[in-house]
Amino acid sequence: MSVLATINWDSVITDGASVVSIMAFIGTVVYYVLKSLVEHLTTGLKGSVDVLNSSITGLTVTIKRNNEDLGKLREDMDNLKIDDVNHEDRISAIEKERNQS
Repeated sequence: MSVLATINWDSVITDGASVVSIMAFIGTVVYYVLKSLVEHLTTGLKGSVDVLNSSITGLTVTIKRNNEDLGKLREDMDNLKIDDVNHEDRISAIEKERNQS
């Protein structure tokens, strides 16, 4: 605010130093307003990035668990297919025995 005190308001338009002082004051105000805005935006973006990182971590854990579950299901399906083949072999063996006797 000391910049405003140095301005000679009677000869603002004709005095070059006064014009420079006004421009310096306006520039300072704009600088601090923009600086504050950037700080607030940066803080908000950091918070958003943290939330996104947490979400990605949670999704990664969920995907890993689902892959493990799918692996177990595939093993179970393979075991069922093996059991089905063995069951069909047993049925055909029983039918052969019946036909032979």
